[in-house]
Amino acid sequence: MADAKKINKLLLKKYPDPKVALNFSNPLELLVATILSAQCTDIRVNEVTKNLFKKYKTAGDYAKADLNTLEKEIRPTGFYKNKARMIINCCEKIVRDFKGKVPSTIEELTALSGVGRKTANVMIGSAFGGQAIAVDTHVLRVSNRLGIAHSDNPDRVEKELTGQLPREKWTAFNLALILHGRETCIAKKPKCPECVLYDECEWQDKYVIDSSPSKGYKLLRSPDILTADEITGVFQGKLLGKKVLFFESTTSTNDIAMDMGQKGSPEGTIVVADAQEKGKGRLGRAWLSPAGVNLYFTLLLRPPFSPKDATLLTLMAAVSIVLAIRKYTGLKATIKWPNDILIGDKKVGGVLTEMKSEMDRISFVALGIGINVNLDLNTLPVDIRAIATSLKHEARKSINRVEFLGQILRELEHCYSVLLKVGRRPLLNKWRTLTSTIGKRVKVSMAKRIISGIAENIDDDGKLIVKLSSGQIEKVCAGDVIILKNSKCF
Repeated sequence: MADAKKINKLLLKKYPDPKVALNFSNPLELLVATILSAQCTDIRVNEVTKNLFKKYKTAGDYAKADLNTLEKEIRPTGFYKNKARMIINCCEKIVRDFKGKVPSTIEELTALSGVGRKTANVMIGSAFGGQAIAVDTHVLRVSNRLGIAHSDNPDRVEKELTGQLPREKWTAFNLALILHGRETCIAKKPKCPECVLYDECEWQDKYVIDSSPSKGYKLLRSPDILTADEITGVFQGKLLGKKVLFFESTTSTNDIAMDMGQKGSPEGTIVVADAQEKGKGRLGRAWLSPAGVNLYFTLLLRPPFSPKDATLLTLMAAVSIVLAIRKYTGLKATIKWPNDILIGDKKVGGVLTEMKSEMDRISFVALGIGINVNLDLNTLPVDIRAIATSLKHEARKSINRVEFLGQILRELEHCYSVLLKVGRRPLLNKWRTLTSTIGKRVKVSMAKRIISGIAENIDDDGKLIVKLSSGQIEKVCAGDVIILKNSKCF
């Protein structure tokens, strides 16, 4: 294992007095600035907070702020609607529960709206003068490459790093590591030839460097750390990926994509999160979305379809995911109508399609996808464990999320292109070969009633064709399907 103490010494020689790049004069200002910094440069945040901090001086000021006004004031930082709500909710709790003073413990900080463990550690280390290691994308990437951490889970990386250095070294090491990640050990093409840690780095065998003057150098493999740069490094499509946004944590990638669709973001925009606070499934169900282990992403599409054809996009996504799983892992994934991805009889992923439409056309679609990749099933509630699985559990090995996401996006690009250029027929035929629903006895729960029978096929609109025990044929547009085992129709 690499020597963290020696690495710390070399980093502090290069960055003798590392500081957080956000401008602030008190804990409240740093808290607000850190919330604003999500998907925004520190330079832009500092430009916005210069005037913001003159107007809002206390938590009470933010708690009483007019939402629309605050949104306009922080708009340059992006995703201003979510951020404004987070700031107001956060400060309301500070006023209500902490007498207007920003709390200083990890437990109290993480109880605030919009504050995860990373932000809490930033506060402890840079606002309160304590010792902490905030694991952001830079720390994840650099520590894994160096060999002083061996996980893509931020909490585990934090535990690994704090266990290798004396407590009094944590904050300075953390800040220096972030600077190193921004300036030298960058995501897409790390500047290995000029790195002060080159001789200490245990990642050299995974980064093959051609340093000839004419060719420069190139990175052949990257670690399993989700960032926008890592994603564009494995996938660059003609239809998809025109814009890639990554969040360490957000409410839901579908929420972000729907907001972006309203603002006119281009088709093919991809929104990815390492964790979701309010992950969504069909029929209003929650989707468990822990950090560092799974894939949660949404595609923003603007297909030239009528609203009744939106189901085709759900089927297209399901086909793409199953093809990607089969090609990348060798596992025989199947589709349960309309949107569940199964391995055996357990769910490994799903699709949630939301749209904005006019009477006769779709304005845009948020095609949300969630896949259990490296999820430890022991972390699930017992009742969920009985019906869910993960690719890691089924394949008996860890899956590189970045590479796997690249495979999914390539399949989505291909299937969407075929759907647009050729039409629905190839998609529907492929779906039929990949489903585990057709030919099975099913129970379908719809809004106002429940039916049961044999799932015979899907029609040209993607509706499920069910033959009831009476012989009557029913076409289902939407419903919750349960595949019955050794059961008779009724």
